[in-house]
Amino acid sequence: MPHNEEVLHWFFVNKLSLSIDKTSYSIFLKSARIKHNYTIQLCDFDIKQVNCSKYLSVYVDSNLDWKDHIDYIYKNLLNS
Repeated sequence: MPHNEEVLHWFFVNKLSLSIDKTSYSIFLKSARIKHNYTIQLCDFDIKQVNCSKYLSVYVDSNLDWKDHIDYIYKNLLNS
């Protein structure tokens, strides 16, 4: 696993930046009953674990179902 300095150097060389407060991760599982609590850190900041996140305008949850995305679309249609 790369060290923080290597990751930061890679970002710098590739002219990229990372907004740690907007960064999160999910663990994809078949069953929501199984819980995992991992700690992921980058530059001494904890990366938060989320059950659902928006990626390319699509809401993806850790169970890989469409419920959150359908709810989002439905609410937008009601407000139109």
